[in-house]
Amino acid sequence: MQSLIFLRSLYGFLLLGCFFIFIGCEKTTQIVTPITDNSILTNPAVQPKVILTNPVDGGVGPFNLFAPGRNYAKPYFFIQFNKLMDISTFNSRAVSVEGFGYSVTAYPQILFYSGPSSYTDIVGFFVYRVSSYSSDRVLYPIGKKITVKIDSSVQDVNGNHLATPYSFTFTPEPFFRTVEFSPQDNDTIAPSYFTTTVVFNNDVNSTIFSSLHFSPSINGRWNMSGIPSYEAVFTPTSSLPFSSQYTITVDQNARDVVGNPIHVSAQSHFFTSPFTIISSDPSDGSTNNSLGSLIAVNFSGRMDTASVHSAYSISPVTNGNFSFGYSQLIFQPSRGLLPGTIYTVTIGNTARAYDGTVIAQPFTFSFSTQPFEISSTYPNDGDIGVSKQSYITVNFQCGIDTSTISSAFTIQPAVAGTFSSYYNSSFQFLHTEPFSGNTVYTVRISKALKTYSGGNLPEDYIFSFTTEP
Repeated sequence: MQSLIFLRSLYGFLLLGCFFIFIGCEKTTQIVTPITDNSILTNPAVQPKVILTNPVDGGVGPFNLFAPGRNYAKPYFFIQFNKLMDISTFNSRAVSVEGFGYSVTAYPQILFYSGPSSYTDIVGFFVYRVSSYSSDRVLYPIGKKITVKIDSSVQDVNGNHLATPYSFTFTPEPFFRTVEFSPQDNDTIAPSYFTTTVVFNNDVNSTIFSSLHFSPSINGRWNMSGIPSYEAVFTPTSSLPFSSQYTITVDQNARDVVGNPIHVSAQSHFFTSPFTIISSDPSDGSTNNSLGSLIAVNFSGRMDTASVHSAYSISPVTNGNFSFGYSQLIFQPSRGLLPGTIYTVTIGNTARAYDGTVIAQPFTFSFSTQPFEISSTYPNDGDIGVSKQSYITVNFQCGIDTSTISSAFTIQPAVAGTFSSYYNSSFQFLHTEPFSGNTVYTVRISKALKTYSGGNLPEDYIFSFTTEP
């Protein structure tokens, strides 16, 4: 029971911060006040009863509860009790929902915590059609009253039942309406990846397309996201112009699939971004970047590759190859980047979009690279009992100039051998004769060793090991 009290306290804290996610500001909703007296919530002498519902009995929506679109994950309704209730007793025999015109089932949900044995004083419900062919949530019918009935068989944490059944009635969707637009009102979008979605509170078909308008007009095609569907989706035939403003309107002639007229026309305004750079990789100010890093610059839309290529510069000057995507430039240094170096990349004001739009402003970003260092060796420094047959391996975090290995490597006592390199980021010293037994060997990798890009090891690296007897 102590664990239940702890969970309830945590749950109440979380719920206070989240109530307005589930409860709208309509006059027919109520604001839930969590019960914080755990002695009441778990007191076996206190009989369970309903103290609040959302929506309220007789309430008329729309409510800030379940609806297509961004509210799809919210409950259809919820009920608050004066006790912690056993969620497992809220089954299809104990909870019924009427008014949909077909059989539905209401599934209970603890909004913030559930477990093998779960208890809560606020039970949310999600409604599904009783069908072996679909597990989708159902839409509230337009203009219909919904009645929820709770049987007295539900139990609280102490096994007490409701004294009498409880029911409440509400009208969640009194009229056909536009629920939301995407892009949302006053959004700014990248013109190259534009689609528009209009979400309604009931299924629509292609007849609604004549009631959907863009200003200024956009060439493209409307489609349904499914059949049936409450979403109409528009895809343009080409990218939109940069730095433009558009309005989408659902006019007064819109109808749903059963002929319900739209309650009120709706509009949403959105903007296309200017031609600009939206991100880079490495990012501005980043440090310790790999010496093998590619440099990527991402634009807000399709670019003119020739002008972007000529507008690109990097300091220190670095040779490399360019590749281009729809809205991305990638520069690959031919010999990697220098270690411990600050690079500055600039896209000048001569860069243009595919339609000739000049970049809004030059873009500059800087980043630094990691130092050139040895990441590991075998044997490790200080190892003892090393096999006399073992080869010496030296690993780096970047590609190295293999031609500099032999001049940078020394071992004492001297041992004859050759070198073998792996993927240009490690090498082995292959001694031609076994090491002497019970001997301390010291290896030095001098500053003469260079990266593939030409940077030197900043200081000599020394490690020692002792062989087996």
